[in-house]
Amino acid sequence: MGATKRDLGLKTVMLTDIFYNRYPNKPVKSAWTELDRRFMFQASKLLRVMLLSKPEWTQNGQDLYEDQTRMESTFENAHERVCDELGVDSLADPYHHYNGRPERKLYSVISNEYLNQKYDLRVQPFITIGLRLSLIEQVLRIHSDFVARLNDGLDSKLEAARSLDSNMSPFSLFNNEQHVLANHKRITEHLSAAILEINERLRQAAYPLSYNNGFFQFTDDRLTSDEIHEPFWSLVADPMWSNVDLQMKEAIDRRDNADRTAAFHAVSALESVIKIISGKKGWNTGMEKGAANYVDNLGSRANGNFIEQWEADLLKKMFTDVRNPFAHGPGPDRMPSLSPQQTNWAIDTAMSWAKSLIQRM
Repeated sequence: MGATKRDLGLKTVMLTDIFYNRYPNKPVKSAWTELDRRFMFQASKLLRVMLLSKPEWTQNGQDLYEDQTRMESTFENAHERVCDELGVDSLADPYHHYNGRPERKLYSVISNEYLNQKYDLRVQPFITIGLRLSLIEQVLRIHSDFVARLNDGLDSKLEAARSLDSNMSPFSLFNNEQHVLANHKRITEHLSAAILEINERLRQAAYPLSYNNGFFQFTDDRLTSDEIHEPFWSLVADPMWSNVDLQMKEAIDRRDNADRTAAFHAVSALESVIKIISGKKGWNTGMEKGAANYVDNLGSRANGNFIEQWEADLLKKMFTDVRNPFAHGPGPDRMPSLSPQQTNWAIDTAMSWAKSLIQRM
């Protein structure tokens, strides 16, 4: 998942998990319509607004300059990632032509032109949609990673700002600490608003997708998505739950590609939740041999019955009946598998349990 690096000596090449490659056998739509054209226009505009939000206050125009620089870097990074995976140099004509002399376009311009290109009737609709969604996904993912790093470094930035303020004239109208906080709030709120809007635009375009923590993924049940999936992804966005996030994304990717082991990864994500909670609460004994022992830690009376006995019994059944058959070779017995409906149930149930347990922390 995400992107990894290979050093080939000459340059670093990014191996990127793009939407188009992730779902080769599951088209988003079978026809290109006016809804698709509108979505691509709206998404391209939304990305620029997200990356170039007007600062509420600035010092010598520095914030606006940093936003412009970051916007161009984000589009360049996203563009290059997608191009590398598709084996092309550019997604659209990279040059302006004035009086016969070529001039290189900004990557934000190239990306905008690509997303708004007129649909080519010679290309199957699901290919065009999948490729353009890949670029949108990468821009969102790269900026989300930047905001995560911004959050991680906020305390040190505030400390440096306070140090600057302590050395400034008491009559100065500029407060560095307030400036850092305002800038941080602006950037994080614009990202949150962009994600909410992109998911609403996906609904309006009749795409069975939602964006969660860096990835577009299929969702077939709107109510389940609203009540379970979206709260789940919001909760596991915290770095503490990074393994849960990765395992559940793996489960959904495998489900959407008809892989019979999807439920195994979903229930493994649930196991990670249980282990993390047990460890964070200080309930591990060091004698645990499997998921059931960690469930017992949560249900222990000595630990305040974090979960009730009936809940512990249901959780253990998830591991015994859903996950364990896929964790061992079947030998001469029938290869374990679940129907698509059973797989969806397993993923939704694992998400629901995880959401409930995390919210009790």
